Amino acid sequence: MDKAFELLGDYVGEQWGMVTARQAKSLGIDAVTLYRLKDAGFLDLVRRGVYVATSAAVHRHQAEQAAWLALRPGIWAWEREPLDPDDGVLSHDTAARLHGFGELVESEIAFTVPRRRTSRDTDLWFKIDDGLTDEDVTLADGLPVTTMLRTVCDLLDQHIDGSHIATIIREAVEVGQLRLDTLADRIAPYARRYRVRPLTGTALLEHLLEQIGLTIDDLATRPRPGKRTSSGADALVAATALAHLGGLGPTDDLRKSLRESVAPATAGISAYLLDAMQHNPALEDLRKSMHAIANPAGEELSRALATFALQGPGGEELRRQIARSVAAGPPLTALPRQDASRDKPDANDD
Repeated sequence: MDKAFELLGDYVGEQWGMVTARQAKSLGIDAVTLYRLKDAGFLDLVRRGVYVATSAAVHRHQAEQAAWLALRPGIWAWEREPLDPDDGVLSHDTAARLHGFGELVESEIAFTVPRRRTSRDTDLWFKIDDGLTDEDVTLADGLPVTTMLRTVCDLLDQHIDGSHIATIIREAVEVGQLRLDTLADRIAPYARRYRVRPLTGTALLEHLLEQIGLTIDDLATRPRPGKRTSSGADALVAATALAHLGGLGPTDDLRKSLRESVAPATAGISAYLLDAMQHNPALEDLRKSMHAIANPAGEELSRALATFALQGPGGEELRRQIARSVAAGPPLTALPRQDASRDKPDANDD
């Protein structure tokens, strides 16, 4: 049992402290040993076929994480591609909740899947749609979920109450995860469903916002909660991360969020990056420094971190850990740079 638990420890840290029975079997740990580990208090059963180490912190989205792992129980999380024909992406009201928006009452965990699939678990709901693209999928707490733009479209397709959708739109726009102009273009096909005239996305958006006492102009000029001025440390750390992540295909959303974080309109390091890394103990110092940016006292720490990442001997490991936290595929061993000349600082460097 001790050897089995030690072996599991090398893997569960990359999966929110969880392991499936099939994954454990691939390591040579049989069902009897798993049962004994559970009986001894080392493991808990989260859902059928999915266990969590009792020493792991209970995550707020543990139910969704376990459900996603159970979709492909024999494959490790870091080996999975969200758009694989055998995989699925969390969507609809589940995606809204994972993004932290709205107050939809959720009784099931919703997945969008490219082909028909069934489950004996009554708390799972599947929407068949093979039209998802990379632009429709992002990460939330390490899970593949539909973007807020795609999520709003999915909710409109379900004909969810307009006031609920309007609340989600307002909250997402206020924190910079939705653009009103882009949203209006995408939701035009749903205007007829909500009996809006004319049949345009702008008219539908006005109709939805009206139900919570807002107009498009109101929302466009509404100050964002907690907005502050972008600091030099924000830009420095964001630019550093961009420099090291340049060229990584699986991290397009991360690069985009970091670029936005440099802009005054979306000041501060993106919460997306923090969420993507929150289960990686190796990045504890990086997370602390990013949280500290909100404090003037954190600027010196952030600068030190940036210098370390650019010039220090641990820079390569830092880049590898960031890539491993956000990439859909297995850990990368070589990370391409946008500009190889930046490897060695010169006299013109700040």
